[in-house]
Amino acid sequence: GHVIHMDPSEPPETYYPNFHTLHFEMNITPRKQSNSKPGTTPRNWLAALFGKLDLSFELLACLSNYFPKIVPWLVHEGMDALEDQNYVAKSYDIYNLGLNGDAGFANEIGFPVQAPSNSQFTPEHLVSAINSIHRVAQTARLQGAQYQTSPFAVRFVRRSSAFLSMMNGTDTAMIELDMITGTYGGQEIVNRQQKSLYQHGGRPHWGLEFDQLTGSNGLVQRLYPEFDKWKHVYDQLNSCGTFDNKTTIRLGFSELPYVRKG
Repeated sequence: GHVIHMDPSEPPETYYPNFHTLHFEMNITPRKQSNSKPGTTPRNWLAALFGKLDLSFELLACLSNYFPKIVPWLVHEGMDALEDQNYVAKSYDIYNLGLNGDAGFANEIGFPVQAPSNSQFTPEHLVSAINSIHRVAQTARLQGAQYQTSPFAVRFVRRSSAFLSMMNGTDTAMIELDMITGTYGGQEIVNRQQKSLYQHGGRPHWGLEFDQLTGSNGLVQRLYPEFDKWKHVYDQLNSCGTFDNKTTIRLGFSELPYVRKG
């Protein structure tokens, strides 16, 4: 685990052979077809124990903030500890990585992997988005000694017909940018990443956008071409303000009555 010094004039993919990646493939095996006993190849016991301790992530944040140059090594070793060769278990054990609830935070951005007919964005924008993540991270390291204290993840999701779904109209690659809670400049880095990814066709996760989305500049309408159809139904169902809340007000979905006298 060491820092790759990237030349800004070179495309980031030049350095991809040097990057550490971890490929997860999770298969659902019907009970009758499984010839393996659950847990035949156990997970890394030290990583599992570390993930259950409340102080583990506070310690990692402290080390990262006081000795930022060790972050690449910590991330590298952490990824090695997550590797499973042939782990068979019940689904809730597979997906439970032992993280406590306040160990970290993240934002998540969705990118099209198939170009819908009503969009200017293509699968190539996913590659450019990944390149952008590396550039933003490199700039944060060089200019502010700020490090992303967790690797980012990419997963693929089928398209959805829901008007305000991140997967609306296209199969989608979700990029999740994680950070250990307490990371120096962590929130700032996450905000920079999200802002930089709009130009690559990214749609932010509704629950992980840190209140950056607002009703200004028509951004939501540009993110979701079917927005007007959704809003028409919403207005009908919300005629009495039943669904008004701070999110719908911030996004401009709710229309608040206002009268100024005098």
